Amino acid sequence: MARISTFLKEAGKDHYYLLKKGLKKIVEKGKIIKAHFVAASKSTKKLSESYNQSIVVSIEIQTKNNRHIKLLFDNELDKTDWEDAIDQLLDLVIENYESFPNDKLSQKIDDRIDKERAIVYGIINPITKEVEFFDDRKLCKKYK
Repeated sequence: MARISTFLKEAGKDHYYLLKKGLKKIVEKGKIIKAHFVAASKSTKKLSESYNQSIVVSIEIQTKNNRHIKLLFDNELDKTDWEDAIDQLLDLVIENYESFPNDKLSQKIDDRIDKERAIVYGIINPITKEVEFFDDRKLCKKYK
C-alpha cells in the first residue's frame, strides 16, 4: 500500500508540473493575440476606459469547497508576471486541497469576497505582482 501511495504522489507531482507548463504555454499565446471590445457607435461610453485585463485568455479553477476562481491577466504586465501569477494561484490551490479550511486561499477569499457571489476574480496587482481576489461587485468598482 505504501508503494501505491508513493507512486500516486510522484504521478501527482509530474501532473502538476505538466499542468503549470501547459497553462503557461496557453497564456503565452494569449499574450501575443491582440483583441479589443467593439461598442455600438451610440454606446461608446459603456466601455470602461480603465479595464486592462486580457479578453483573450483567463484561467478558471475550483477550490475544495467549490468556489470558482477566474484568474485574469493584465495586458500591461509582462509575460513573466502572468507566469508568476499562475504559480501563485496553483500553489494556493494545492494548499487549499491539502489544508482546507485552514489555508491561505480560503483566508484571502473569506476576508474579501461576499459568500453569495458565484465567481471570485484573481487580479494581478501591478505594483506588488501578488494575486488579489475580488467578487464581481468589487471588480466593477475597481474599473469604473
